[in-house]
Amino acid sequence: MNDLPSPSQILEELADKVAAQIQRLAPVSFEAALGELISYHRFLLSANASTGPDGVPFNYAEVAGMEWNAPHHQWNRQYRRLYENAVDQLMTDQSFFRSLTHVPSRLLPHRGEPALSAAVLRSILDIGPMYAHRLEAWVTRHAVSEEGHKRRPSLQGLQRKVYSDVVTDVVGTWESLLDHAPTLFDWRDREAKSDHEQWERLRASWPYLWQHLTNTAYLLAVAVWNDDEIGSKFYRDALVRWGMHLGEEGHSAYHLARPRLLFPDVFSHKWNDALLSIEPLVHPRMPPPTPSGLFKLAKRNAHNDTVLITSALVAYWSMGKKQGSELAANTSWALLNRQASEPDDEDDMPGVGKTSFRHILLDLMRLEQAGRRFEKDTYGAQLDGLVSSLDNMTERRVVAGRVFTPSTLHGRHGLLTAFVAFLLALVPASGDDGLGDQIVGISQSPDVLPEGDLSLRNAVHELQRIVGALSPPAESVQQAARFFNDQFDNSKSVAALDQILNTSINAIEAARSARLEAAPIDESKVERIRSRAQSKILAPREQIRLFRDFKIEKAAADHTVKPFVARFTGVDKAQFVEPPMDDPSASYDEIVVSRIENAAGAHLWGLFCQKGKEGFAIDHKIEDEAFWNGIRSVAAKVGPEPILLVSRRAEGRSLRRFVYAERGDVPPPMSISTTGFGSGLPSYLATVEGIHVCGADFPEGTAWLFSSKHLSTIRYHALDEAEHYVSVAYEPVAKTKGEIVAKFSQTAVWKEFPIFELQVTDPEDV
Repeated sequence: MNDLPSPSQILEELADKVAAQIQRLAPVSFEAALGELISYHRFLLSANASTGPDGVPFNYAEVAGMEWNAPHHQWNRQYRRLYENAVDQLMTDQSFFRSLTHVPSRLLPHRGEPALSAAVLRSILDIGPMYAHRLEAWVTRHAVSEEGHKRRPSLQGLQRKVYSDVVTDVVGTWESLLDHAPTLFDWRDREAKSDHEQWERLRASWPYLWQHLTNTAYLLAVAVWNDDEIGSKFYRDALVRWGMHLGEEGHSAYHLARPRLLFPDVFSHKWNDALLSIEPLVHPRMPPPTPSGLFKLAKRNAHNDTVLITSALVAYWSMGKKQGSELAANTSWALLNRQASEPDDEDDMPGVGKTSFRHILLDLMRLEQAGRRFEKDTYGAQLDGLVSSLDNMTERRVVAGRVFTPSTLHGRHGLLTAFVAFLLALVPASGDDGLGDQIVGISQSPDVLPEGDLSLRNAVHELQRIVGALSPPAESVQQAARFFNDQFDNSKSVAALDQILNTSINAIEAARSARLEAAPIDESKVERIRSRAQSKILAPREQIRLFRDFKIEKAAADHTVKPFVARFTGVDKAQFVEPPMDDPSASYDEIVVSRIENAAGAHLWGLFCQKGKEGFAIDHKIEDEAFWNGIRSVAAKVGPEPILLVSRRAEGRSLRRFVYAERGDVPPPMSISTTGFGSGLPSYLATVEGIHVCGADFPEGTAWLFSSKHLSTIRYHALDEAEHYVSVAYEPVAKTKGEIVAKFSQTAVWKEFPIFELQVTDPEDV
C-alpha cells in the first residue's frame, strides 16, 4: 500500500504531461492533457465532498492532517508551474495561457454534482491571483528588456499588442466566474419558495462572492504595484463593474432608513434573525425587504467598501513613494470616481461620475462601524484582512528566521493619510455638501447603528483622528490632494475641512450629551459596586494600614454611631447608564471598590489618631545609637511588634542616609534590616533593634510608638433592615457628572496597650 502514489503525486505527473505539451507547442495534445488533469482534480474534490451535521458542505481535502497544508491547497499549486510555462510562450502561442485561465471555472462543480465547501471554493478562486502574478512577471521582464531601467517601463510594439489581447481575455474569464454563482448555489431553483430557503441559498454564496470581490481588488493591486498601465486599466474596470454582473437593480434601498448601515454581518443570521437584526434600519411604514433585495444591498455596500479601501491603498503607495510612477495616484482617483476603462461605457454604469465629499466622509464613518480592530469573525476583521493582503506584496526583503517589524499595513486605520487626501481634494469651498443633516440624523438615532452609542463614539474618534492629521497635513497629503484636484488651496481646504469635521463632532457630542442627561441611572450597576465593596471590607485580612492580627465582625445597627460618608467626585454618569455611554473599563468597578476600601482604612486610622497618647522626650537624633538605647525600654511597654512612625521628610530622610551609608568592613553598631516582617508595612523604612520604622506626614521632631497588634476588632454596623453594611449611591452634580457616595458605620475595639508620642531632636539641628 505504501508503494501506491498519492493523489498529489498523480496530479503532479498529470501536470508534467501538460507542461511537456506546452514546451512542445502542441496545442491539441495540451488540451487533452489538461482535460485529464482537470478531470482527475475534479474527481478528487468530488470524492472528498461531504456535509456536516448542519447540512453545510464540507470537504475532507480541507483537513491538513500531518501535512503543512491542506491537500486541496497542494493540488492547486500544481497549476503554478503550468502558468509559468504558458507565459513563456505568449509571443509564440497565447492559447496555452488562455486555456489555463479557465481552470477555476472548469474545477467548479456542475449541477447535480456534490457541492464543494466554502473553503475549497475560495481556494479555487485563489488560482486567479496565481496566474496574475505570473503574467505580471512576464510584463515586468519584457518591459525592462525593451525600455531599460527607466522609472516607468512599458511594453512596446507586438508585445504590447499581445499582452493587451491576453489581459482582455483574462479579465473576461475572471468576471465569468461570477456567472457560476446562481448555479452553484441554486438561486433560481423554483422549489425554494419560502423566504427562509431563498435566504439560505443566497447567504451560502457570500463567501464565494466576497473571495471573488477581494481577489478582483488584489488583481488590480498587483498590476498597479508592477507599474502595469494596461493591466491596471482592465482590472480597475473589472472592480468598478463587479456588482453589475450579479445585478444591482431591486436592491431595496428604499426599504431602509439608513441603507449605508447594512453590513455583510447580516449573512451570519438565518432569515428571521436577519430581519430582527436590521429592524432598526427599516422604515416604519415600509414592508420588510425581500431576501433578494437585502442580499443585493449588503453586496453593494461591500463592493463600495472594497472600492474605497483599494483606492486608498494605492493612493497610500503613491504618497509613501512605495510606487514610483503616477500610475498609483491616477488609478486611485479613477477608481474612487468609478471611471470605466472606456469613457463611452460610463453611460451604462450606475454611480459613475465625480464622487462627492459627503459620500466619502459617510463611507469612512461606515468603515469605522464595521467592527473594532483585532476582533475575529466580523466584517471589520475581513476589511482589515483585505488591507493586509493587498499591502503585503510591498513587504521588504527579510532574512528568514530573524525577528523583524513588518513594514506593511495591518488594517483600515493605516490608510488615514490617503483618506485625508481624498477629503481635502473634495471638500467644498462653502457649505458642507449636506453632511450636517446626515450627521444630525445619525447622532439622534443611535439604535440604527451596529453598536449603538459605541458606534457614535467610534465615529467621533475617527473624525478626531482626521482633525489631528490636519495640524498641519503632511507634505505627502498636500501633494496628493493637489494631484487629485488642481484647484486645491491648502490653507482654505484645511480650514474648511477642519470646520466641517469639528461641527460634525460637536453635533454628535451635543446629541450624546442630551441623551445622557435624560438617561436614568442603572441602579443595578450601583448595586454591583456596593455588593463588591461590602464583600471586600468584610473579608478577613492580615493587615490594614499598620495593624495586624485583628478580627472583622458584623454588628447590629447602632444609631449612636455616626456613619462615615466618603464622596468620590468627578464621576461620569456615562458609566452608570445602560447601555453605557462611555468606553467600559473592566477595572472600573474595582477602582471604585478599592477607593471605598481605602476610605474604610483611612477612617480606621482616624479613629486610632483620636486615641490618647503618652508623651516621651528623647534628646538624641534617630541615627544615633543613644536614640535606640533610649527608646528600647519604652518599646517593650507598647506590646508585640512595635512600630515607630516618624516624619517622612526629616527623621525618615536621616534614617535612610544612616541605613544605606557605606561603612566598609565596620559592622553597624545596631541590628538593622530592610526586609522581613516590616517590609510589608506601608511607607516602611527599616527595622532597627526589632522596631519597625515607617514614615508619615508628621512635623519634624514628632514620632509615635505603638504596637502593630494594638487593634483587636473592627466592627461594621448594619445600615438598614436588609443588613447592608455599606451603601453606595450615585448623586448627580452637573448634567453629565456626579459623585459616588459611599457610607458605612465603623467602630473599633483596641487593646490596652499604651501609645507614646515622642519628641525627637530634629536631625537638621546642629
